[in-house]
Amino acid sequence: MSELSDTAFWLFFRFSNSRIYYLIVLHFYVIK
Repeated sequence: MSELSDTAFWLFFRFSNSRIYYLIVLHFYVIK
C-alpha cells in the first residue's frame, strides 16, 4: 500500500470519530 492509502484511512478515521472505526483499522493492520 502507498502513503495515499494511509492518509485516506487517517482522514476517514478523523472524520468518523468512532471507536468502531478505530477497531476496524487496527484489525486490518494486524491482519496485514
